[in-house]
Amino acid sequence: MRQILRVGPWLLVVAALALLVEAFGPGNALVLGAGWTVVFGAFRGIAMVATQRAWRLLFDGLLIVLCFLAAFEAGWYLMPAAVAFLLTDVWAPPSSQVAAISAQKLAVASGVAAAAVGFGTVAVIIWVPLYTSSTSTTAGTSEGGTATIFELFGSDTRINVGLAVALAALVSVAIGTVLVARSRLSGARLLIGGATGALLLLTALGVLIGGGGVFLLPSALLALTTYVLSSRLQSTAT
Repeated sequence: MRQILRVGPWLLVVAALALLVEAFGPGNALVLGAGWTVVFGAFRGIAMVATQRAWRLLFDGLLIVLCFLAAFEAGWYLMPAAVAFLLTDVWAPPSSQVAAISAQKLAVASGVAAAAVGFGTVAVIIWVPLYTSSTSTTAGTSEGGTATIFELFGSDTRINVGLAVALAALVSVAIGTVLVARSRLSGARLLIGGATGALLLLTALGVLIGGGGVFLLPSALLALTTYVLSSRLQSTAT
C-alpha cells in the first residue's frame, strides 16, 4: 500500500502529461510538459527532504494553488496529481529512514529551486515558441507560424520592464541563497525579502493585466519559502 501511495501520484503526472499532447498539440505539450515536470520535481524534491510533516503539507498546498491558478497553462490537468501528493503525505508520510535535513539546507534547496525555475521561466518567455500566429493573404488563405510570448508582446514597455525586474529579483534570490549557505543571514534576508516582494508583485500584476504573471508564481512561492526559512534561522541565531 505504501508503495502504491508513493508511485500513484507520479503515474497521474505521467497521464496528465500524455493528455497535454491531445489538448495542446505536440509542440506546446512538449514545452508545457517540460515546465510542469521541473515545477513538480522542485516542489516534491523539497517536500520530500523536509522532515516535518507541516512543511511537506505546505509545499503540497502551494502546488495545488499553483495548478489551480495556472488553468490556461494546463494546470488543471495536473491538479489530480497535486492533490494525490497531498493525500499521500497526509496518509503515509515518508518513513523515518529519510535523513534529517536542517532548516538551513532546506532554505538553500528552496532558493536554488526558486532561481532555477525562475530563470527557466524567463528563458521560455523569451525563446520558446508557445503560441501559433496566422496571417491572412490576398488569396484568402492563411499562413501559420509559431511565436514566443516575447515576440508577441515584447513591444509593450511593461513586458520589458517586468522581465528586467524579474531577472534582477532572481539574481538577488541566487545571491541571497549563497549567503544563506554561508550563514550570513541578515544580508540574505534583506536580498531574498526584496526579491520575493518584487516577484509576488510582478505575478499579481501579470495575472491582473493579461494572465501571464502565473508563469512567475512557482519561483515566487519558492522564494517566499526561502525568505520565511531564512527569517526563522536569523531569529534562532539571535
